[in-house]
Amino acid sequence: MSVSRYEELLESLRREHDQARQTQSGRQPRELKAELASLENRLLDQQTEIHTTATTLRLSAPSVHHRGRADDGSLTTKDAAAALQAGHREADNASNALRNALDRARKPNFLPQQRPVTRHFAVYALCTLAATFLQVAILASGDLLSRAWVFAAAPALALGAGYLLCGYADNSRIKPVRRVPGRTRKPTRHPKLGLIVCLVADFAVAVLWFLQSSAA
Repeated sequence: MSVSRYEELLESLRREHDQARQTQSGRQPRELKAELASLENRLLDQQTEIHTTATTLRLSAPSVHHRGRADDGSLTTKDAAAALQAGHREADNASNALRNALDRARKPNFLPQQRPVTRHFAVYALCTLAATFLQVAILASGDLLSRAWVFAAAPALALGAGYLLCGYADNSRIKPVRRVPGRTRKPTRHPKLGLIVCLVADFAVAVLWFLQSSAA
């Protein structure tokens, strides 16, 4: 739920509260007034929860405030009941959004639904792809003998960058709570898998480049 929609909900509740205090508000059942007060308390608690969640996620808390508007006293019992129902529905949506945000923040930053080996393979593959483009650009800028060092530098660069980025990919915005105290096995970043990916790509570039050079 967007902040603007949340503000509109608070504004609608304020108008209902003002209408309930007027003399003609006797048309509204006492149950609606009690439900309105309960919903207002829930929204106030929810605002506090939003700020707490934003602090936990190290994000800027959204600015939620009332925007005053004149009330013409035309609110009916049916309108109040519908607004209260919509208010509870939007409050439920906000609570679900907060829970989903916290659940996502506890998962890895990159490919959170995948296994570690799949995530690490994707990281090494992306780094190898970037290193390959750089490798081809360097090879194209001069003769092969003077640029032969790139066949060793490119996979080394891709492997090092991938190893570092795997640490970021595995991290989460919120550290998960360790349920069982004691030593835990440190997760691996699969450097052997990364080395294989880098060497295969490097070998493929070398073969294609030599074939192209021979054909020329």
